[in-house]
Amino acid sequence: MAQIEKIGDSDLVFQSKLDSFAKRKIKESREVTVTAETGTLVGRMSKDVVAVLLGVDGMIPKTLTITPKVNLENAWNRKIKYSGLSDAAAHKLPLLINAFEKTTRNPMTIKDFEFNVESALNELKNNFDFDKYGKAMGLDEARIQKLKQFAKTVSAKHLIPYLITEMLPGGVVTSKGEVSARNIKILDFLLSTLGPEYIDMVPAQGDEYLSLGGYQFTSLSIKNDSDGTSGPISKASKYVTKPNLSLPGSVYLLRGADHHVAAYLLALHHFSVTLKKVESSRLVEVDNFLKNYIQVVGYLGACHNQSQSANDFARYINGKSGAQIEFVRKSDKLSKRVVEHYNKSVDNAIAYKVYGPLSYKTVTPVKNTKDLK
Repeated sequence: MAQIEKIGDSDLVFQSKLDSFAKRKIKESREVTVTAETGTLVGRMSKDVVAVLLGVDGMIPKTLTITPKVNLENAWNRKIKYSGLSDAAAHKLPLLINAFEKTTRNPMTIKDFEFNVESALNELKNNFDFDKYGKAMGLDEARIQKLKQFAKTVSAKHLIPYLITEMLPGGVVTSKGEVSARNIKILDFLLSTLGPEYIDMVPAQGDEYLSLGGYQFTSLSIKNDSDGTSGPISKASKYVTKPNLSLPGSVYLLRGADHHVAAYLLALHHFSVTLKKVESSRLVEVDNFLKNYIQVVGYLGACHNQSQSANDFARYINGKSGAQIEFVRKSDKLSKRVVEHYNKSVDNAIAYKVYGPLSYKTVTPVKNTKDLK
């Protein structure tokens, strides 16, 4: 077992183009170390992003000691190494890490996590003006009704596999290739040991922005700029009828349920785009799509990766006898990366039906060097 090496003096090395933010000191408040039993993860292989989040590169032992702040710092440094970090992100990252240290963390099983996500979605669904939003997106009454069907269909069981697609990698890392099942168990372990607050701070690895959380949102989708420019999530948030459910205008300020609300609103945006392109005579095919749990999750993942997928799906419905699961796999208009993203989301949905939500009995921390606060 090779432990991930700690960063000296908790420095984050920002490989930014601007030298003024090349190095920045993170203030130490306390080092919280959690020791936990790893349950059915014992013996599985950990590498890449998973290795950084768990703090172990190689075979996962029976007992694992995690220093969450150090692991997050390593995750951000891995991002910086491969993708760099923008000037704006370099400004805010130290504040983000310090805020995490002061956050009270609430470990829970993936079953409890699913319940919390579902509760957040139900509250949003009851406090969102679908009619006004649909009209603002250019939909007629028939398409607004289909949007409402989609809104009613999407649940925590759709969002969590989609979250796993965004946060955890694909690729065969076990002898049987059970990647999606392993990732569900890893998510459950992280939730049960460190809480959803840890998940909320995990950085995306493929861009230079301050992109973070289970869904890896960036400022491109969540923003309310002074010039009036808004991202698709922020635009949709304007139709939330309960003020305390409206999202902040920056991904930097997202906390807790905000992440799931944002994911749901982005899904509404993409499906509205799809509906605008679906021919009236083909709207009935939308019903078939909504009955296919696995395909809906695949759609969420593909559209998140590239918004063009929303248009591509509409073309598929218009040109085929039914909305089949291969709509992305057979497309010649989408990149290989999007196809892989779709396939990964489908695999996660299948695994989630079989393996989730799991409930670890041995993951609760057995030793804390300091209170987990």
